[in-house]
Amino acid sequence: MQLPGDTMENTLQVQTENVSRSDSLLVASLILMDATRTIRGVQVITAVLLRYAMTGVCLTNCLMEWIVPTTAEQN
Repeated sequence: MQLPGDTMENTLQVQTENVSRSDSLLVASLILMDATRTIRGVQVITAVLLRYAMTGVCLTNCLMEWIVPTTAEQN
């Protein structure tokens, strides 16, 4: 036989488990959003650095062609 206090205790336990699951999902969601933001930031920084590197390579190639004549031009 179940007493009225037992029913209330079971209800509180189920509600506590639901809140705990909600909190866990919220924390997991916040961690995922933060990780995604961090990864996006790293991707943006990497893209900018690669763009600067490619610009540097292009400028270096142009300067080298301008300063050092090719063998075809020397003949």
